[in-house]
Amino acid sequence: MRRGRTSGTSSATGAEQGLTEAFKAVNRCDTLVCPQFDLQALNTFAKNWFADRRSDTTH
Repeated sequence: MRRGRTSGTSSATGAEQGLTEAFKAVNRCDTLVCPQFDLQALNTFAKNWFADRRSDTTH
């Protein structure tokens, strides 16, 4: 995703041309790929990861 700047704040401007997915999130064990940005899917992905014991790096 390209990033733009407007008056000192960042904004998402969309996927770069030629990429096969518009959005991709990665954690230690899984990958989420979406053809377009999906906040609900990202929230679910993150909640599932933080609920997973494998996300605890303190042990």
